[in-house]
Amino acid sequence: MKQLKLAMVAACLSGVMGTHANAALYTITELPTQGIALNSFATSINNAADVSAVFTGVYNPPIDLELIDLDDELFVDNLTDIDAARNGNFNAEDLTFISAVIAGQIGNLRQRIANNQSYVINADASNSDDISLVAGFDAIDPDLGVFSRSTATQARAINNQGVVAGSSEDKFDKLPYTTEDGTDQTYVLQDFGLRAFVTINGVNYGIEPEIDTISAFTEAYDVNDSLLVAGYESIDPTETRLNAIENCADEEIRGDVPVESCYQTLLTSGISTSFQLRGALWQLNQQGEVVSRETLGLLLTPEEDDSRLFVSRAVAVNENGIAVGDSSDYYQDDTNQVRTFAAVFDNGEVLDITDHEDYFNSTATDINDSNIVVGQANLNVSGFTRTKFFYHDYNNGTVIYPDDFFQGSSSVARSINNNNVIVGSGEIDSTINAERRTAAFIYDINEDSFQDLNDMVACGSPYSLVRADSINDNNQIVATAVARRQTFDILGEPRLDDNGEPVLQDLVVSVLLDPIANGQIDDCEPPPSEVQERSGGSFGWGVLSLMGLGLIRRRLTQSR
Repeated sequence: MKQLKLAMVAACLSGVMGTHANAALYTITELPTQGIALNSFATSINNAADVSAVFTGVYNPPIDLELIDLDDELFVDNLTDIDAARNGNFNAEDLTFISAVIAGQIGNLRQRIANNQSYVINADASNSDDISLVAGFDAIDPDLGVFSRSTATQARAINNQGVVAGSSEDKFDKLPYTTEDGTDQTYVLQDFGLRAFVTINGVNYGIEPEIDTISAFTEAYDVNDSLLVAGYESIDPTETRLNAIENCADEEIRGDVPVESCYQTLLTSGISTSFQLRGALWQLNQQGEVVSRETLGLLLTPEEDDSRLFVSRAVAVNENGIAVGDSSDYYQDDTNQVRTFAAVFDNGEVLDITDHEDYFNSTATDINDSNIVVGQANLNVSGFTRTKFFYHDYNNGTVIYPDDFFQGSSSVARSINNNNVIVGSGEIDSTINAERRTAAFIYDINEDSFQDLNDMVACGSPYSLVRADSINDNNQIVATAVARRQTFDILGEPRLDDNGEPVLQDLVVSVLLDPIANGQIDDCEPPPSEVQERSGGSFGWGVLSLMGLGLIRRRLTQSR
């Protein structure tokens, strides 16, 4: 009976999830990610419609029984089948509990299970078999026989050759250690922390920082078709960081712990405030080797004795080698006020985009091959801070802030293609709320037209498109949506309620929008007697807190 009910639900969902070809501008296809994890977030789409994405809560986290004591009272009192767990056979309830305990632990004597894993979804993907893991610096753990999943991996961009760029931590490995009193301990440590990578033909290549200081790092955000990678890296360490490294090497100060554990603490603590950070461009060859590197500058020129931390970052680069991102700058020429503003990096120059009189922060998020830059800037609207998206024509210096959903709406531009079409997201609630709903938008520069993407799909769509993440030159869009879906437990098995009915929940899913030739916008106005949402239902917007925007999206929209 349970199988029959699940089949019926699947059939119903298939009916509403199928692509719509009648009287709309875009069809919607849900990417087949739920065989791997409940929630997914697309980060980039190339012209072949391959999609890079980050998944959260991947099923079946591996448990290293050498690193947990199942004889501990905590587990004995709370696991439903302690004997099976001791043999590595976990039911869903026990695996959920053990995973939560591991996630709540601190220190360097514990297993690490990262929440975010990255994948590439093939253009013709019909199921999870057509989705490839982007492992970053993770590897098969010899004790577990599977990937350790100890590293958080962020795949942020995929170019037209299928090369992926992003950032990943090193895999955590075990280090046996005996204390002075003879106690045996097992530390779980890395050789390095955050590092940029590219994946070429399935092989991962790291981009090391130029300095070899403990906890120095790199991050990659984009890669063009010429294998020019854009990102940023740590350069000059602070005196505080250098002193901390010296203290690790001093046995009397460090105490009875391995020096590697002391270094591990430095790898995961305060790295963004321990170095000067500068944008970087790394030119790679097909073998993944860095053949040249350029450290990018700042919008400001600090005084020699100014010890404050200044930052520049490149988060996108076009085929002309022009990069965009942001940089520290003096606000309205006041050297006491350092803020972050959108920047263009071109041939050794760092160029400002936004007017400091009206806007007090900004960032650039993408650039196309016609040198049109997109981003957003913060300003004050009726006493509230709002973010407004813009486009900047680098060829003539003009900056345009198009009208979005309404004056008090915050809007973010995430991607622009070579047809001068911009996609992003904006607030659609005009009331003053702690949580304001967002919707995906599309803006055509050539037509000066701004539209809600939810209005461009067939009526009755089960999806609420809350964010458009990336657009390719075929005008295909990957977007983040919320939809009512069957839920699965930590083992990837369907969840059923006490009556054997499938448990449904509002989930974050990734969808592909394909343009319809000669399509037109549906008239979805409800009859006067009806009051309903266009999407056919309401959902809890709190689910968007799962999106982890600062961690997973391809482009930065604010200072780190």
